[in-house]
Amino acid sequence: MLNFGLEVWACEREPMIAALIEDARQRALLDPLLQKVFQNRFHFYQGEMKDLLVDRFEKDQWQPDVIYLDPMFESSTKRRGAQSKEMQI
Repeated sequence: MLNFGLEVWACEREPMIAALIEDARQRALLDPLLQKVFQNRFHFYQGEMKDLLVDRFEKDQWQPDVIYLDPMFESSTKRRGAQSKEMQI
């Protein structure tokens, strides 16, 4: 999406995964070829996406053109057994 010139907001709720993404973003800012793209069009938020959307909309009436969700888990109708625990690393 960045290659097409679009502005991207990424969101991750797991602190360890968010730390890895932020590290990768910081490394991209050190690369002359990636710096301009990541500095101007890639934004990263650690937390729940719904909180980001509410916060951004309340501040500047911002509405995204597209929301892409990348689900990591099967739908709740397919679960069997006890409810899954939070991810552990």
